[in-house]
Amino acid sequence: MIKWTSDPHLTAIGPSEGLPLTRLGPTERRSRVSASAITALVIATALLVFPAAVVSAATDDAEPATTTDYAVLVRGELFSDDLAEAQPVHDAVAAGGEEAARAAGDFYHLAALSTPLLGGAEGSFLGVDRWSDPQNIEAFYSDPAFAEAFGALFPSAPTIELFERRTDWHSWGDLPDTASGEIRWIAVVRGQLAQTDPAAAQQAHDAVASGAQASSMAAGDIAHVAYTGLGDPAQFLAFDVWESDENIEAVYGDPAFQAAFAPLFASPPTLVVYRSTDWHQW
Repeated sequence: MIKWTSDPHLTAIGPSEGLPLTRLGPTERRSRVSASAITALVIATALLVFPAAVVSAATDDAEPATTTDYAVLVRGELFSDDLAEAQPVHDAVAAGGEEAARAAGDFYHLAALSTPLLGGAEGSFLGVDRWSDPQNIEAFYSDPAFAEAFGALFPSAPTIELFERRTDWHSWGDLPDTASGEIRWIAVVRGQLAQTDPAAAQQAHDAVASGAQASSMAAGDIAHVAYTGLGDPAQFLAFDVWESDENIEAVYGDPAFQAAFAPLFASPPTLVVYRSTDWHQW
């Protein structure tokens, strides 16, 4: 049986290759910032110049021509519990960096917030950026200008991990369309696969996912998208996108569902349900 871990920062899984990973412990959020401070931050971050070397190295800011993509998963606690204060700071950073990010190969940015479903904590941040090529990712995220702007969002370093989409694994649907404005719930499963052989891991995943697809879709699960760690294919990430939150707890809490998925993992995975936002995205 799977004992779902609802706290995304309790995972003992190490970083994917090429990006730093900081394990987050309990921390007090920063005190609320004043409206004038937010205004100043919005102006400053909107004028940020991101790494010229990264931007000049890219030649196309369109969506990738290939069938795969690379996902940067960012999770952390925001500096303020007041989302009306946190949103403009995020939006300034995202808008200020969008042009350079797109030029470097980042064709998709999703911003979501955790929900109390399945016993989770509410209001933690999830960022998903999809890249057409992993070549520029490390340089972009490690650039001092980006790090300074990004740091305004979090009281301590967020968790940052890098994955490769497995289009050859059984899946359906896609991540939310950030331009649609539709509210979606995103169940994020993160864990270490029990099978170290990639072919065996895929076979085990595909058997379970294909077997669960019909009932999951009937319950409102409109997408299941699988990724594995770029540097370590035993690291697993899945996004399941839901039309509503009505059946989520019933599906993931079902003992039969848990019994089917448990053998996929070396230890209990984390499962956190996020809700999409109207924050700055592309």
